[in-house]
Amino acid sequence: MPAAAHFYSAGSSGSRRPSPGPSLGKTVPPDPSGKTQNCANPQISGINSPAPTHTDSMENNFIKCGLAGWSAELCYSSLIARTRDHDKRLMGQTSLYMFPIYGMAAAIGPIRQKLCDRSRLLQKSAVCRGGIYTGLIFLTEYCTGWLLRKTGRCPWDYSQAKLNINGLIRLDFAPFWFVLGLFFEHCTAA
Repeated sequence: MPAAAHFYSAGSSGSRRPSPGPSLGKTVPPDPSGKTQNCANPQISGINSPAPTHTDSMENNFIKCGLAGWSAELCYSSLIARTRDHDKRLMGQTSLYMFPIYGMAAAIGPIRQKLCDRSRLLQKSAVCRGGIYTGLIFLTEYCTGWLLRKTGRCPWDYSQAKLNINGLIRLDFAPFWFVLGLFFEHCTAA
């Protein structure tokens, strides 16, 4: 049995020896009471798991924001296909490149914390925070689009839209980014 599939248990002499058991996560040596600790499932070990670290929450928020952004894009592109092309199948589209781009919205949580720590107005005004998030989303969209375009991989081209900047961002998307930014804020709230 691999070493990762062992729990440590205290023997009668107090020494640690591996004992077989289910491996549900990291295992650590026993606490002074002699209970086996399993960090992945506190119900099994009878202890409370440690609070998530900042890195854990950023990783979780990255996944949440990536999935939320993907879902929003699929819904949007499905509705556009329905209204513009009269496609009743509601077929949306996105790109795998969009997951990490939307996932970067995980940074909104720490940004919100810093903004609200420095300004009472920003604590109370969702309109101000939403405006800041809209600007940050435009900046992220432009920069990632520019990098992806350099390698021939940019999944969007807004050149045909009236309010575009270099075909990389559409200013008429500002209301959508405003709402999505506030939604990401909610997703990343601690």
